[in-house]
Amino acid sequence: MSMNEFFGNLEQQINRSIDRALSNTSTSFTNPMAGASVDSSVFLGADLDKFTEIVNQGANSNSDESVFYGQINSSGVEDMFESIDEDGDGVIEEEELRKASMSDGNVDNLSVLDLRSLVNSMPYDKILNNLKSQIASAGSNNTGGSSGVYAPGVNAQDTVQGKLDNLESKEIPELKEQRQEIIDKAQEEIDAKKQESEELVQQNQETLDELGEQHSAKQDEINECDTKINDFTNKISEAKSEKHSHESTLSNLEGELSTLSTDTGDEETDAANAQRKSEIESQIQELKEKIAELEEQIEEYEAQKQEQINLKAQKQEELAAIQEEISQQEPMLAEQLQAIEDEIKAIETQRDEQVAAIDSEIEAKEQEALGYQKDLGERAGQLQSSTLGAYNAEKGELLAENALDVAGTTGWCLRGVNNSLEETYGQRLSFSAAYEAIPALQGNVAGYEDLAAKFQQVEVSRDELASLPAGSIVVWDRSEGHEYGHISIALGDGRESSDHITQQITNRDADYYVFIPV
Repeated sequence: MSMNEFFGNLEQQINRSIDRALSNTSTSFTNPMAGASVDSSVFLGADLDKFTEIVNQGANSNSDESVFYGQINSSGVEDMFESIDEDGDGVIEEEELRKASMSDGNVDNLSVLDLRSLVNSMPYDKILNNLKSQIASAGSNNTGGSSGVYAPGVNAQDTVQGKLDNLESKEIPELKEQRQEIIDKAQEEIDAKKQESEELVQQNQETLDELGEQHSAKQDEINECDTKINDFTNKISEAKSEKHSHESTLSNLEGELSTLSTDTGDEETDAANAQRKSEIESQIQELKEKIAELEEQIEEYEAQKQEQINLKAQKQEELAAIQEEISQQEPMLAEQLQAIEDEIKAIETQRDEQVAAIDSEIEAKEQEALGYQKDLGERAGQLQSSTLGAYNAEKGELLAENALDVAGTTGWCLRGVNNSLEETYGQRLSFSAAYEAIPALQGNVAGYEDLAAKFQQVEVSRDELASLPAGSIVVWDRSEGHEYGHISIALGDGRESSDHITQQITNRDADYYVFIPV
């Protein structure tokens, strides 16, 4: 049986035992039958120690309420307390009790149905860990009629069952946990690299946006240079046009001046020509001055125009540099992203190699566990073929199946076995102590002949007790510290069932008797 199957059965045991407890509950939630619920106020104000004390007293009490308290034990006292104590202050308060008691519609009573709701709200690993702890304890708190602990000095790890349990409950789970840690760590690193990629893309976009703004601004500066160059070109053209006009006028005046004579012999004509000559000379001087000013202005406009042409050339170089940087962003980003992708692949490769190594180790451990399981199966087969030839597998498996429904208490082993016997055969062993069932099952007590006829006593060594087939009844005689003896039903997988389920007792310091269904 694999670990998953093993604990899957345990989950079924919880559900079946709760179902069984619920089947004893009245259809009216306002009048629950004894054992299905308790007054929730008994837990009001309790801390964990007080809660544990109440549960233990209830579970060990000689009352039907022990079934209810047994369910708390089966689900884990501390885990159940934490489920009720929602605010985690260490004390159960009235509002917390009210919420915990709501599942069955009656907030005044805490019922088995309420317990199921609380169990379902727990992390499932807590339930399994609690059950593992119960099995490992092998029936501690052992008082009259309860299943006992192994004898001192016997190391369970030295047995085949112990080695199998160690593999399934410790070594293999630890390897699987280590495997998951490797996967989780690798995923964290991969997620970080992916985040780095996203940030690079974002940074690249921000850089491109900034370069785009610089490109636009630089283009505006170039356009401004073009505007000024055009402006100076127009001014130069206008100045040259004006200069040309003045030069034309000057040429005409100089031509006219050359034709004027002040020595014609005609005094009046000479006087008129002298005056006109003076006027022309004055105009010529004025025109020459204007032409000189225009030449100076043209020279200045040419210089300013050249300055803008040079500035434009500089701006164009800067614009080209920006364009080059923009064109380089994409391949640079692609290179950086590829480097990150390569790192991710390296992480994945390392993860896969480590996981593969652990998977190989897990497979080896599981094969080792299968070997132990096969060994146990062969032992059981040898036991059945040699000494249990009369064993009735159909009845045995039915009795073992019915024995999976347990109260979860300790100290009431005979009651638990009787519940299973009654469900299977319709008969009970009505005694006050477990050891008193020995002569009854041997057929030596009046009134139990029919039940005894359904079983056959067999001789089985202590080493073979853990390999008994399903439905075998083991009765231990009374001994020191166990005045009531002990009785249980083998489940066929190395465990036994009484009022709770634990590993098969094999080393109690007392005589024992084995009865198989026939």
